[in-house]
Amino acid sequence: MKATAFITSLLAAVFSTTGAYAITTAAGDIILGFKATGGQGADTCLQVNLGPASDFTGATPGSVSVLNKLAVADLVDTYGSDWATRADLLWGIAGTTGVAAVGGVPARTIWASRAEAVPGTASAPWPRGTTFALQVPSNTISTLYTGAPGSMDRWTATGNSAFSVKVPASETGSWTAQETFTPGVSFRYFNPSVMKPVNAFFTVNSAYDGTAYNVLDLFEVRPGTAGAASTLTGGFGINSAGKLVFTTDISKFAAGPTGPVKLGEPAIAASGTGYTITLDEVPAGNYILQRSTTMAAASWSPVGSTQSPASGMLTFTDNAPPPERGFYRISQAP
Repeated sequence: MKATAFITSLLAAVFSTTGAYAITTAAGDIILGFKATGGQGADTCLQVNLGPASDFTGATPGSVSVLNKLAVADLVDTYGSDWATRADLLWGIAGTTGVAAVGGVPARTIWASRAEAVPGTASAPWPRGTTFALQVPSNTISTLYTGAPGSMDRWTATGNSAFSVKVPASETGSWTAQETFTPGVSFRYFNPSVMKPVNAFFTVNSAYDGTAYNVLDLFEVRPGTAGAASTLTGGFGINSAGKLVFTTDISKFAAGPTGPVKLGEPAIAASGTGYTITLDEVPAGNYILQRSTTMAAASWSPVGSTQSPASGMLTFTDNAPPPERGFYRISQAP
């Protein structure tokens, strides 16, 4: 009887941990952090491992990626259903290679966000520093990964995202503890801050998808000549619905076309068993390829997904064209 009870209890313990995942972190990862300076969630940091910096520094020029590692449910659970309207809720982004080079990027390189003030216009770059000068902020950011009670690898993932953790703000190693280690200076180097109130959405709808975003530019700060400008990697945007995106072309956060645009004539070329349709000198916005076999008004149907131009260029592919004939057009997407 006792043995049976023990086994039952053991199985219950095993099943109770189902769904709990340990967060993995590594030098060079990009961390998204949220902190509240008051109200609901002031005692908790929501931190998200967005993945290695190479995912962003190596992104295709002009591309836009939707980042699903942030779960809106975590924002609501932690900071309330009004999270998007709170001026006391801040967000920021940071990462570092730490003590050694990562993927050819030098030791003590730091990635840090800076608030974008004008839609589609880069903020002032953070200044570079010598290896010695970047050692302290690099160590401070590294503690987000591992080495302290509040480091991300000490916590299990939330029930909504395998990449997110909720860390008590009072813990050494939490986003709050490390980012505010020196009051008024983020991570003991970035003055005034890598953070921005989450409710500071632009008042214009973006060219990317027609919604307004709150944008943080991401800079790569490599060791080098003190005071030299760091390199803009791209921009992270979040809208009031909690959609998080990254693009190498921050102009996509600027205002989109307010009415119909005039497009040129697309080019078409055979590509395997299908066709590739390209169009250049395209203004910012969202566009879709449509196909018809008759050109009748109601006969046009979409082919593939909506695209935004990369450096003014659209490229669509139809891998399954109709066997006899087909007509193509590129239109603004709603």
